[in-house]
Order: sequence, then structure tokens, then C-alpha cells
Amino acid sequence: MMMTADPRTYQLIQRLFETKGFVKLEELTASFRLSDRSIRHLIKEANEQLKEAGAKIKTIRGKGYTLLTSDQDAFLLWLHQQKLPARSLVPVMPEERVRFIMRKLLLQQDYLKIDQLAEELFISRMTVSSDLKKGRELLARYGMALVSKPGFGLKIEGDELQKRTCYADLLLEEEPALSHITEREQLHFPDISLETIRSIVLTNLHQESLLIKDIALKNLVIHLAIAIQQTRKNQRIPASTTRTQRSPVLVRIAQKIIHQVSDTFHVTLSEDETDYLVMHLLANQTWKEAAQHQTTVEVQQAVAVFLQHIEKMSGHRFADDNILQQDLMLHMKPLLNRIQYGVSLQNPLLHEIKTSYPYPFDLAVSGLNALQLVRTPNEDEAAYVALHIAASFERSQLDTSQKKKAIIVCGSGLGTARLLEIKLKTAFQHELDIVELYSYQDYLMSTTLPCDVIITTVPLASKGKPVIQVSAFFEQHDVQQVNEVIHLLNGHGTPSQELMAFFQERLTILNADLSGKDEVLDALCSRLETYHLVSSSFRSSVLEREQMSSTYLGKGIAMPHPLITNEGTSCVAIAHLKQPIDWQGNQVSLVFLLAIHKDDAAYMNQFFEQAVDLLDNPNRIHSLNQSKTFDELMNALFQ
Repeated sequence: MMMTADPRTYQLIQRLFETKGFVKLEELTASFRLSDRSIRHLIKEANEQLKEAGAKIKTIRGKGYTLLTSDQDAFLLWLHQQKLPARSLVPVMPEERVRFIMRKLLLQQDYLKIDQLAEELFISRMTVSSDLKKGRELLARYGMALVSKPGFGLKIEGDELQKRTCYADLLLEEEPALSHITEREQLHFPDISLETIRSIVLTNLHQESLLIKDIALKNLVIHLAIAIQQTRKNQRIPASTTRTQRSPVLVRIAQKIIHQVSDTFHVTLSEDETDYLVMHLLANQTWKEAAQHQTTVEVQQAVAVFLQHIEKMSGHRFADDNILQQDLMLHMKPLLNRIQYGVSLQNPLLHEIKTSYPYPFDLAVSGLNALQLVRTPNEDEAAYVALHIAASFERSQLDTSQKKKAIIVCGSGLGTARLLEIKLKTAFQHELDIVELYSYQDYLMSTTLPCDVIITTVPLASKGKPVIQVSAFFEQHDVQQVNEVIHLLNGHGTPSQELMAFFQERLTILNADLSGKDEVLDALCSRLETYHLVSSSFRSSVLEREQMSSTYLGKGIAMPHPLITNEGTSCVAIAHLKQPIDWQGNQVSLVFLLAIHKDDAAYMNQFFEQAVDLLDNPNRIHSLNQSKTFDELMNALFQ
């Protein structure tokens, strides 16, 4: 008979399984708030449980504990057979606990006491109180508040729509898989099949030739599951919150979905739930046929303003790129709807996009801000747009020639697919022809494929064609993979030495004893002003840009710059800090303040590309941090 693990032992096994590496004893004692002896006892108990699961917790001196599986299938089956959905969702790390507590409170009708949370999470009241501070900050972003009533406990104040949106965001944030429902997500809805909802939605969308991003589909499935769950508790969306322009086609689709979901799960979803669904479809729709996509004057104007702004910022002729204009037209309509209706669309590639394409991301943030919408688009939205800009940059450097037939399958939307398309064309311009872009769902439903090879960012079953799975950002090892299939060699250039002309020793502050971000920006702006290299509006423009989105790049480096190009001389001021400072939640020790004249705007992308190369080279980062003179800094930057 199978042994069932107690909650604490299960939690320990879960922690080691999800870490995929070594965890030191002191980390476990801190996380579980237990003594060394108690942790060792837990591990002994866990190993007894794991004997029948084809797994073992092993300790290696100097490294810590790790979970080894001799039979992965047996271990996963053991996890499944534990039938401990509540236990498997018990978090360990502080940020996970905050999400857990907020989710629990969001769908809670009654007050919840701190003692109940402490007991369920195996932590102290003081730790719960500390987590609640961060939770209040999170709720404020959704216009909600956490109230405490003596003798009763805690409760979230906010309307049902706000609560559902926040809950869905927290759930999708926890495990941002691109194209499929994960087992962990299903655990949140033990008696509601997410795959069944997904099937109902997909069937109705395809019948009307309507497409949505795979991540948006997942978002929609989660929202429908929440609607079922809340309707069963008689927690419905009030009519006052529905403010959707009723498109006949979208209403028809929504009504069919709501009717089928209601019948399948034996609930009665209201007309207001239909309106809520229409709102989500409006915010994410893309038609299969171009003729069905009608571009409104509002969308055309938004795209025109956006392109004019980023052209002014970059000096790049984006208006000459017809593919970019077409893609932005398709992307802008649902984006504007999301902003109007307050629908969020998370971008699971946000961190990777900001790291790999910082300048396109920067232009997207600035361009979207220039639209002056009722709500400022968040970083997730900017990251989607950044992919289109990055593809345009690379498209401008691409020569056309005869190419080999290939299709791209991508689970995260058109922007990612377009970017991958250009990366492939750049690397294999004489041998590769991208004949079509497929979403994950399109591929699953296709019967014939017009290609010789399939290049995908998600796992696929072969349909009689070679399948190459690559990263959405097409890294060097991906180039090698494709090389093996199409027998093509590829090389990459080095950063332009022309950038060295923008650096001056008099604008470099070495071993700077500065205590915060504001002090660093003040010192650098003052240095530029002292030498009359910037205009009077430069400082305020730098501060305005900082308020939009963090200019932190990674690995301790920040690259602030003004919202508009510099009217003075193109140059870069540097602060090499004595001690790292906080830069919107990140530790920074090296700051490059860009002051680039409009005539040199085309160099901006080169600065960011060089930064990306720098971040990929730990040795150069180390050399920069160890530099004692201006010459050493330059050698590290341009070696």
C-alpha cells in the first residue's frame, strides 16, 4: 500500500524537486524555520517515502541536498497519487507566500484570521504580517485594499471584477507556461477541468475564424474557471462593471461559450458574465482572414503617433517598414481595447525581452507613453510591442534571396514569431524561406504543411517533417541546431568602435561615493551641465523617463537616458560606484547616462546591443567592476 507523505515532508520534497539543483541546509532551516536536526529528520522521513517513488534525497558536502530520480515516471506518478492538492500549493519562498495569501483572501467571502494563515503556511504571525505589507502594495495596483477588523480578521475590499483580474494575474504569474495548462494551475480548480474549458473556447473561436494569442487563451480559460467557481459561491460580476461595446460576432461567440460552459459544469453564468467574456475577446482578438480585420481611424492614428515618436527617438525610418505597420495595426486594436477595459495580458517572456532587446523595449515604453491613453500600458504590453520593433531593426539589415521552405510555430504570439522569423532570415538568408507562421493551435489542427522543416519554440509532435525546437530569442546553440539540419555556417559581428568617441574621461566618476539612484542621476547630470553638453530640459527628461520603467539592464548595470534626444553634444557620462545602490529593486554598481544628439540617434541601438553583449560576458563584467582608471574601463567595454 502506498504511503502518504505528511504536509511538511511533502513540502520539503516539492521544494527540492522544483529547485532542480542543490539546496543548502541553512536555506532549508530558514525556509522551514526548523533546526538543523529537524531538517535532517525530515529528510530521513522523506527518503523512506521516496523508496517506492524511484527517487532519493542525497547530500553532498559543500553543496547541500538534491533530489535524484532513478525513474522519473514513477516519481511523477507518486506525486500525482499523493492527492494533496492543497499541500502541493503550500509555498516556501516569501514572494510565493505573498501570492498564496492574496489568492486565498481574494476569493474569500468571510474574514480570515492571521492565525489561520500562519497555521496553514507553517510560519509565525510576525512573518504573515510582514508578507501582508507586500500584499497591500500589490492590491493597491488593482485599486483594492486589505482591511483588518479586530476580532474578525482580514478581508479584501474591492469589486468582483478587480478581484478576479488580480487572482488570474497572480496565478498566471506563478508558472507562466506559454501554450498549455499546467498541472499546478489545474490544482487551483480541483473540480473544474481547465482542458475542457479550453476545448470549448477553441472550438467556438475556430468556427468563427477568430484567433487569440496562446497566452491570452490560457488567460481566458483561467477567467472562465474563476467565473464558474465564483458563481457557485453566488459571487457574480455586478452589471455596473460591464461596459463593453457589443460586437454581434463576438457576442455570438461569447454566448455559445457561456452556454456550453454552463451546461458542462452545471452552473448558470449570467448575461453579465457574457459581457465580461466579450470584453476579453475584444481585448485579444485577431482574425484569420485579413478581410475580417477592419482597422479603425483610432488604431491608424495610434500607430501613426507611435511610429512618429519612435522615429524621432531613434533616427530610424520605421515608416518605411510595411510589415511593421501591418503588424502594429493588428496588435494595436486589441491593445487599445485591453487598456480601455482594464484587461491585463501577461507576457511570460518579459524578463528575456528586456534583457535581450533593451533598446526596442525602451522605444516601445516611450512610444506607448506618447499615445497618452486613459491607462499607461504596463511593461508586459511594451514587451510585446518591443518584439515588433526588434524585428524591424533586423529586417532593415536583411537582403532578400532565394531560401529553403520552413514554417515557424510559436506559442507566445505574432511578435515573437516575427522576431524569430527575422533572426532565422538573418542567419540563413541564402538557404531559408519562412513560408508561414503558425500558432501552437494552428499547428495542432493542420493536416498539411507547406514546408521542408518546422522550427518551433514549443515542444511539438512531428507531422512527417523535421522539427527543430529553438529559443524564441534564437541563441547561438539554436543556430548550431539549425546548422546541423540545413548545413549552413553563420558568423556574428563585433560592436562598433565608433562608440568610443562618445566617452570622455572628464565625464567619468570613478569610485563614486553616492548613496542612491537620485544622487547618482544628479551627479551625472550636473557633470554634463558643467561642461555645457546638454540642454536645460535634459535633466527633467531623464527623470521623466525613469518614472515610466526601470532602466536597469542586469548584472549591476543601469543605462538611464532622456525621453527625447539631447539638443547638445552626443556623449556618455559614467558613474563607477564605490558601493552598489538600489535601482528600483536591483543592485547597481555601474551607471551609463546616455546623452545622444538627434543626428546620432541611430547609434542608440548600438549602445544597447553592446550592453547585451557585455551582459553575456562575465569576464568583461568583472573587468569593468575592477577598473581603477578610465582607460581600464574603456578596455573592458571595447575589448
